[in-house]
This record gives sequence, C-alpha cells and structure tokens, in this order.
Amino acid sequence: MTLDELLDNQRGVLSSRQALAHVSKGQLQRLTPPGGRWQRPLPLVVVTHNGPLTAEQQRWAAVLYAGPRAALSHHTSATLDGLQRYADELVHVTVPHSSSAQSQSFVRVHRARCAPDECDDVHPLHQPPRMRLPRALVEMARAARSLDDARGPLAAAVQQGLVRVADLRDLLCRVGPMPREASL
Repeated sequence: MTLDELLDNQRGVLSSRQALAHVSKGQLQRLTPPGGRWQRPLPLVVVTHNGPLTAEQQRWAAVLYAGPRAALSHHTSATLDGLQRYADELVHVTVPHSSSAQSQSFVRVHRARCAPDECDDVHPLHQPPRMRLPRALVEMARAARSLDDARGPLAAAVQQGLVRVADLRDLLCRVGPMPREASL
C-alpha cells in the first residue's frame, strides 16, 4: 500500500513503524516535533498535521498505539455501533493480557484474558478494528463500578434494538466469570 493510500485509509494517522516503511528516520525526525509539521499524540504514533485531532483520528491513534492485536472496545465501540447516552471522552481499547500498552492522555487501555482477535469478537469489516457490540457491552458491564452501572448499558442496548438478550446471555457464558454475573 502506498503512503497516500495508508494516510487516506487511516485518516492521516500512522504508527512509527508504518511511517518508517515510507520515509527515512531522518525525514520522520524532521517532520515531527519540535518544529515539524506532524505531531506525536501518543508514543510510536504520528499524525500528519499539527492541529487538533478529530474523533476518528483519536480512535486510529489509540489502536495503532495499543498494538496490532488491539481493538476499540467498551464505550467507544458501543457508541460507534449506535448505543446512545453512554459516550465517553476517552477512547477505549482492549489489548491481550500480555500487552505492555498503558493508558495515556485520551486512551484507556483494558486487558482481556482472551484477546478480541482470538475470540472472534472483532468485527471483520470495521476500521479501525473494533469489538462487536455484544462483547463491548459485556466488557462495559465487567468494568462497571456497581450493578446499576453494569445493567444500564446492557438494558439500553436491548431497548434501543441494537442487541438481543440471547446474544448477551450467550456471550456472558462464553467469556467466563465476571463480577455480578448472576445478577446480570
């Protein structure tokens, strides 16, 4: 894929590795801060302008930062799939348990025993990669601080016609034990 195609597909966001496949290390250093036209919003990620990032660019940056097996998840994925009233300013990504990625500025990193790409929970067509809605909802429930916070997005998604109760029940059984599972 050419640099222009990659930039178009990823909305002007590249991992450092992708950038170095198309420009020399010296060129990359000249293009990035201080004084360059590009920016580094996260470690190992470059954006080909120095202005504010769009929401889509933040999502690309988060996934590229978190690594090749990362996927948008939780509130981020659920909102992109149409869940209303549960948007979050942070970009949520899930990575394999063994990943070294850490939460940064606008990115909240979650770890999963079964990485999304291993469990068939990443939608095959969406870019950047993101969890399918049932898994995103279950992960929101898993991370919730209270039973009400866990039930809220699950009930809202069913009420909004985005997911079936049977799909959530099947996924809860598949992903293994979690807090408040019996109540959910």
